[in-house]
Amino acid sequence: VADKRMLKLNIEDTSGRREIFPNAGIMTIGKADYNTISVQTGNLPRIHTLLEPEQGNKYILRLLPEIKGGVEVKGSVIPFSTLIERNLLKQEKAGEPFVWVFDRNVSGVFTVGSTEVYFSFAEPPAEILKPKPKPVVVKPKPKPSVYNWKCFASRPHEMVSFHEERKEDN
Repeated sequence: VADKRMLKLNIEDTSGRREIFPNAGIMTIGKADYNTISVQTGNLPRIHTLLEPEQGNKYILRLLPEIKGGVEVKGSVIPFSTLIERNLLKQEKAGEPFVWVFDRNVSGVFTVGSTEVYFSFAEPPAEILKPKPKPVVVKPKPKPSVYNWKCFASRPHEMVSFHEERKEDN
């Protein structure tokens, strides 16, 4: 059965706390503004894909040495350094990121400078219903005024100003 849970990120930094579900389940980190998490501190590249989905219900973690943190197992956080010692996080060549393939039952935290990112997998949020756009009302073109010339020449205000009725001379 396909697991419908999506990658959920809770980000805590100097601007506060926010929760996001990244597009396509891919989490990027780096100094560029277009990353999922933009961090100006540390020795990070412009863009780095930290988490991405693999076939099935698996995820790939590509950990840079500048990123600290760990994964949660049975309520306690195991640091990434311990996972490296136990050869769960492996490095193909020196200087490349550590790679680990895990399933969607794993959660954890990444720490870069003053930014903490808690990752887990949760049911996708209910779609927010967008308000329907108001129908566009097309105003009819204004028609030129048509005067009733018989009424136009009358002066109903004459009685007020002259205190008597006067008739119009031709």
